[in-house]
Amino acid sequence: MSGTSKHLLDTEDVQERETAVFAAPTDYKRVKHLKKFHKKKGNEQLWLIKLPRNLDPEKIKSLPSNFSDPEQLVPIEGKIQYTIGEDKTQKGGPGSSNLSLLVPDEGRELLKISGHGRSLQFDKVLNVSEVVQIPEVDYKKFAVPRSNVVKVEGLVTRHFASGYGPESEGDKQEDRKSKKHKKHSDNDSHTRKKSKKDKKK
Repeated sequence: MSGTSKHLLDTEDVQERETAVFAAPTDYKRVKHLKKFHKKKGNEQLWLIKLPRNLDPEKIKSLPSNFSDPEQLVPIEGKIQYTIGEDKTQKGGPGSSNLSLLVPDEGRELLKISGHGRSLQFDKVLNVSEVVQIPEVDYKKFAVPRSNVVKVEGLVTRHFASGYGPESEGDKQEDRKSKKHKKHSDNDSHTRKKSKKDKKK
């Protein structure tokens, strides 16, 4: 085994031994005022609520329990209004979400995906979105009236696209006249030839 191949094998072993360390996102905000909740029971649900960056979770005092409507207003004091609704990418009933809850391990120093041998999935994934007020626009004020282009008379088409030619009535009539003239001339020459043959006989 050469030295280069051995070096490559050693680096691969080191990469396999390295464990990924969890790092919180840059915009992560830890909420300390929330109380600890017990393990999920049979009659309880686990919800994941996605909030905008400019919304403080402490301002949310209550949430609607029925999400039959696609979007409902969230009771928050202030000028900005927010709506809440189920995440369209996570709909499909309980257990259909592909997101899981990270729970602390026994030493409470690391996080793990599953708890007690099973994955803790969310029963509902909700989105809180800011309501943007779009002002009404009076389109009649901004609409520009249509003006017809002035037609120039006496123009004659000299050049046509490939596959096309003059389609005016005058040109068609001239073509018809020329065709009729050719037919008459052909018939006259044919009768003359017949008369010459008869004379020879």
